[in-house]
Amino acid sequence: MDIFEFKKSIDDMSEGELRATARDFREKHNEQVTEANETEAKLTEYKEQLEAAQEDAEAYLQFFAGKASEVKDMEADVLADRFSAAELREMVEDADEFSEPETPEPETEAEVEDEPEGTKFSERPPKAPVAEETVDFNEKRASGVLADLALIPEEN
Repeated sequence: MDIFEFKKSIDDMSEGELRATARDFREKHNEQVTEANETEAKLTEYKEQLEAAQEDAEAYLQFFAGKASEVKDMEADVLADRFSAAELREMVEDADEFSEPETPEPETEAEVEDEPEGTKFSERPPKAPVAEETVDFNEKRASGVLADLALIPEEN
């Protein structure tokens, strides 16, 4: 904002100088009014941008509060009031990290075709390799106990 100063006292000015001074004063005033209107327009635009950003931030906060409420035993509104959006996002990420179940690979068409349709579970061939030799663990445990008691010699 410019300050308009007189070069001479008003009493010492002629009529032409007074008219020129009044014209200069009006020009300065009109420039300042134009600048003030532009500044107010920018201010209004910035206020609208701020309101939109605040609404986005609130929506972001509510979104993560809702996600965090699925994990925590608290309501979304309570979480939104007590935690920042960054903290809520971190809670959700931590919960997702630990709760993602290991999904088995889907069977390929070739594996599905190998199994005959309409068979019972007991009739299906085993998929895992079967041990050549069977071990009777009860007999092995009993012989170990008897060997410890020195009743019979231990067989290896």
